[in-house]
Amino acid sequence: VELIGAAVRAAVREGSVASIIVVGYAAWSRARSPTPAGVIRAAIDGGAAGVLLDTSGKDGRTLFDWMPAAAVGRWISEARRAGLLAAVAGSLGHASIPSISRLEPDIVGVRGAACTGGRLGIVSAQRVRSLRQAIDSVAPRRSRVPAKRESNAALPLSESIESATRLPNQSILPKA
Repeated sequence: VELIGAAVRAAVREGSVASIIVVGYAAWSRARSPTPAGVIRAAIDGGAAGVLLDTSGKDGRTLFDWMPAAAVGRWISEARRAGLLAAVAGSLGHASIPSISRLEPDIVGVRGAACTGGRLGIVSAQRVRSLRQAIDSVAPRRSRVPAKRESNAALPLSESIESATRLPNQSILPKA
């Protein structure tokens, strides 16, 4: 919590538009990290703008292999009740889009699915367009910016990343 608070204070002091996002892992015991609920508490206590639930091991298992969709949905709801931006990632791609869409996170990380050659490859415009079309086919575009807390001096993500198109409650993907 102290480190999170220090990062938030430094960003504010430097006039940064960057938001501090605290990362937690669905397989928290394997990663020897705080529980997903503990990550939300730490983000609140440290004044972070949001939380990200991810997979710690990059072995091809998805977020849903480590945590059932219902539990991920409850985690997203808890983050939102706290006024935090809720992001998810973890080997998510086309097959995950319908499930993720129903959970309505603010951001979905799809690095491996967007790159030729996997997560360490090069971003592919074709893959990005395909992901965007898949998201658009199951999720209407909605705008939801988390409630701003006094300790959160960050701008909404849509204002801080001009080169991206925000698909609220779903993903951030480059403009097609």
